[in-house]
Amino acid sequence: MKNLILRNSFRIIALLVAALFACEVGAHLCNDVFDQAKDDLAVKVDIRDGQLRIAKEGAFKVYLLNTMDRDIANINLSINSDAFTSEVKHSPDWKSYPVLKTAKKGGKKEFFEVTLKRKGNLPDGKYPIKLLLFNPSDKREFKTLDLENAADIQAVPLAKSVTVDGNCPESEWKNSLLCSSFYTYQKEGRYMGTSPVKIQPRFRLMSDAQNLYCMMSMEAGAEAALYLAPDNNSAPVKITVDSTGGKVTSSKGDIAGITIKKGDKDIEVKIPFSSTGISNSKRFFANIAVKNGNAVSFWRGNAVSVENPVVYAEMVTQ
Repeated sequence: MKNLILRNSFRIIALLVAALFACEVGAHLCNDVFDQAKDDLAVKVDIRDGQLRIAKEGAFKVYLLNTMDRDIANINLSINSDAFTSEVKHSPDWKSYPVLKTAKKGGKKEFFEVTLKRKGNLPDGKYPIKLLLFNPSDKREFKTLDLENAADIQAVPLAKSVTVDGNCPESEWKNSLLCSSFYTYQKEGRYMGTSPVKIQPRFRLMSDAQNLYCMMSMEAGAEAALYLAPDNNSAPVKITVDSTGGKVTSSKGDIAGITIKKGDKDIEVKIPFSSTGISNSKRFFANIAVKNGNAVSFWRGNAVSVENPVVYAEMVTQ
């Protein structure tokens, strides 16, 4: 009997140790999910007219794309605002909800539908709205960000007098949209993360009704890829320019009308919207990547999402 009690005691202790070990491993894996979400969970708000205007009630979509090395098992969205009450529903087409599958294994972008109602008799004004993505089981946060940052709307100035000749005078480009803050996507510890590149490429954008103008500053030997899409549901057109300014290609195969001139340091490019499938030059989506040797840096997104417009900036022309 004594031996039986001892054997049972050892068995219980072994089970407890195994359970504790499993909890630790599970917690570690779970922490990996929350750590990865900082860099690898893309969040984009779709605001059609460039800003959210709410008289009494307004609605928008919050798109998600998981580029982590695993699925997110349970995700939800809440809205934090003192000015509005909110209702959040997941898309009826999100078949795996509340699981957000990773794009690395065939997962696609999913979305929540958000409806906001203004409280009381608040006057018109700009009120802060925060998006909180969390695990409903334990309330831990994947990501919190402002509505404005999640919309990622960039104003593209009107090109009044740009001459694509490679001279790149400040008088022509000083009011342009500067696209910088590029980062690499690489292994950091056990999973992929982002790090800013040491020597930053610099791209400046302007447009008119017919063309997008770009001034490129990058290292010798580098190659720039501009990704342009009419909306966040369409496949982008990829325009590739080498640092010598001597070669331009298009994934669409149409380079007619694209003008490129190399100056002493920088490159000027004119891209007709007609060659990219963009019919509305007042609103389109854009991303930029730069390849230098085996290294690739990104303005938006990463190696998994660079061709998915849901991670692009929304360009609104002035």
